[in-house]
Amino acid sequence: LFSRPKKIENEKTFLDYAISVCDDVTRNLKVPIILLAQINREAKTGKKTRPTMDQIKGTGNLEQASTNILVLHRDFDNSPNVLDVYIYK
Repeated sequence: LFSRPKKIENEKTFLDYAISVCDDVTRNLKVPIILLAQINREAKTGKKTRPTMDQIKGTGNLEQASTNILVLHRDFDNSPNVLDVYIYK
């Protein structure tokens, strides 16, 4: 969907660029876009079982541009058959 322009040097800059393009598409076409983000690996080693916004990769611009943020989480150790949905925004 996105080709990396030559002036973009790192992943964070590219993610910011991709998010701004998606934001423009949703505004111009008035259609929803669903973006998926990965939890940082450090989240597994922490004491918190519930994911937080700071654990989502590239959330700086994503959080600002989004209308809603839903986080799906499954605790495989304690409740492997339960999927929790957290609404952060």
